[in-house]
Amino acid sequence: MPRYFFDIRDSHGLHRDDVGVELRNMEAALAEGRRALADMSRDSLSVGVDEQLEILIRDHGEGPIRLVLSLTTEGPGEDGG
Repeated sequence: MPRYFFDIRDSHGLHRDDVGVELRNMEAALAEGRRALADMSRDSLSVGVDEQLEILIRDHGEGPIRLVLSLTTEGPGEDGG
């Protein structure tokens, strides 16, 4: 089974995944990346931090980035909306 690596880029910088996860294919890696990004956005919003979040998916330890998922979190403005 192929191994996919999920690097994370946030306001603290790039966090490289050196372990990876074995998944069936790129579709499964995309689904895993989406789940992780949703979890990260919930965490970010729960502490009221506006942030640009990215997950960069590689399919080889040192290989090129195959897919980038990104999301910008933004808490409510000062007017409450």
